[in-house]
Amino acid sequence: MGRQKWFLLLLCLLSSCAGTGEASAARRAGKRESAGSAAQTSAAKGEEEPLSSQNYKFVTPLERSEEDKVIVRVEAFHTELDRAFSPRARQRKPATVEILQDKTAFQARVTLDKPEVLEQDSALYVKDRVILVHLGLDSGNLFRTIFRNQTRLYLYDLTRNFPLWIEEGLVSFFEEVTVSENRYIITGYSADKMSELQALLKSGNYPGFKELVQITQRKDFTESHRLISWGFTYWAQVGSDANRTVYNNYLRAVMEKGADNVNIEDFLNMSLEEFQKKWQNWILKKQIYKKGDDK
Repeated sequence: MGRQKWFLLLLCLLSSCAGTGEASAARRAGKRESAGSAAQTSAAKGEEEPLSSQNYKFVTPLERSEEDKVIVRVEAFHTELDRAFSPRARQRKPATVEILQDKTAFQARVTLDKPEVLEQDSALYVKDRVILVHLGLDSGNLFRTIFRNQTRLYLYDLTRNFPLWIEEGLVSFFEEVTVSENRYIITGYSADKMSELQALLKSGNYPGFKELVQITQRKDFTESHRLISWGFTYWAQVGSDANRTVYNNYLRAVMEKGADNVNIEDFLNMSLEEFQKKWQNWILKKQIYKKGDDK
């Protein structure tokens, strides 16, 4: 069936999508491939062989032990992407995670070498398969940023057919993970995002779905658009089985026919204006759980 088999099934994100332990996510083997200034960094780290990743190369200024932590977490998250998507993306070749020393170095790099996807603290060079971040981010945001770009590249390995708002919703959902007994669990939930989204909806001044689905240029996609896209993905994934069915059927149609030939209203069985009212009420009823709260 070729390309028709490449539809996305988002499975068990809140139940069985628990990852393998971090310790088993990466293993030691062979010499690490590196690029550019990584040769000097590697030499400074001594003779002990670094952890090796099946799916990624790493170029960082970190000490060996700190870089190994990055490798383990990045590979563990990739395992979760494999668990969440069926069929799995088949990467053409390993991607590179490059971590720069600070934001100044990051800005200089993206000014000189324009990426296909540029965010405030990260860049994705899709053709060269390079995820670029910097150490100006605190640890939590550093890994969340890497995870976001891992997800984006994984999606691109599946298809480039998804409309921008669907892509951003998925990326924003998948970057939200928790660790339980040394295992990653993709929850998609963020108390900060939910709080910001509820405040935005209560303000009455926010872009509607009619506008959202028409945006095709990344430069026109604002943080408000991204927040609403996350809220839609969250509604689709945790709202009900019926929500997931609507979402998966829509994604399958997009994969098979292209976004321009598919109208999401046909899957919602209502206009976007009607859906927006129902979705807004659903979001505003959501209790905001902080880390450590019983859900």
